[in-house]
Amino acid sequence: RVYINSQASYLFQAATEGFKRGLRDVFSKDSIGLTGGGGKGIVLPPNYRDTIAEFTGIPRSHWAPNSYGMTELTGVIPGCIDDHAHLPPYLVPFLVNPETGAMLPREGRQTGRFAAFDLLAQNMWGGIITGDKVTIEWDRQCPCGRTGPHVHNSISRYDATVTGDDKITCSATVDNTDAALQALLGA
Repeated sequence: RVYINSQASYLFQAATEGFKRGLRDVFSKDSIGLTGGGGKGIVLPPNYRDTIAEFTGIPRSHWAPNSYGMTELTGVIPGCIDDHAHLPPYLVPFLVNPETGAMLPREGRQTGRFAAFDLLAQNMWGGIITGDKVTIEWDRQCPCGRTGPHVHNSISRYDATVTGDDKITCSATVDNTDAALQALLGA
């Protein structure tokens, strides 16, 4: 019995290689799993979750819904049964125009470059602007019943020709922190 926490692309690649070697049901059926991260450079087929479940032996019902996150944040944005990710209260999300950097309205359904300020960050500045193309539903309740903004599962990456640098991350220097704040504020 195991607990698996891995990117979906890694598990799918392991399953594909495992099938070539005749491996299936490699773990106990009472194991649990958590995955996310999308394809990370590979295109996952629509049935990738079934493939992972068949290889690992862990039933689909024992896999937590896909979450969204990154190492620059203190926690993940947990997924729900309706395949959305729900923003935790310690994370202040923003969407910015991928070409101009202007902040998009925090209402309705918006798609843009994901940015956030992590209120839990203690040893670094908690702001980040990613290269992720994200759709946030700001004021409509998720079908799962949770309230508050939620992220649609259609997350992809903007091409660097659109966004330039991949992301602005935390930094100890005052100049970089000020530049990132200015970008978030659209100044």
